[in-house]
This record gives sequence, C-alpha cells and structure tokens, in this order.
Amino acid sequence: MVEPIDAGFVILKTPKTDAAAFDAFVRDAIDSSGQEFVALPRSDGWASYDGVFIIPFDDRPQL
Repeated sequence: MVEPIDAGFVILKTPKTDAAAFDAFVRDAIDSSGQEFVALPRSDGWASYDGVFIIPFDDRPQL
C-alpha cells in the first residue's frame, strides 16, 4: 500500500504481502537511494520491515 506524506510517500506492508519479498524490496530501495531520493526503512519490531519512507530530493535551488 502506498500513502502520500508531506515530504514524499510511504510504502507499507499489508497482511497479504510476502514478508521476504517486501524485505528484499526495502533493502533494494535503501541500496538504490542516493542523489534522487532517500529511503528510510521502518522496522516491524522483529527482524523485518513493515514500511519504507521514500523522500525525493528537490533539485530546485534553495533560497
């Protein structure tokens, strides 16, 4: 499930989501982050993820 937030969006694991596939997706998002966006994982409290915040970088000049 994707939900918008002020700075970007969050991708959340749903009850139907394959946990191993979601964890791999989150790790890939973390590994792919850099100049275009940052990925901030959210732990499920155990050893997996239940969400990831994606915050795109604004490439407009700062005033």
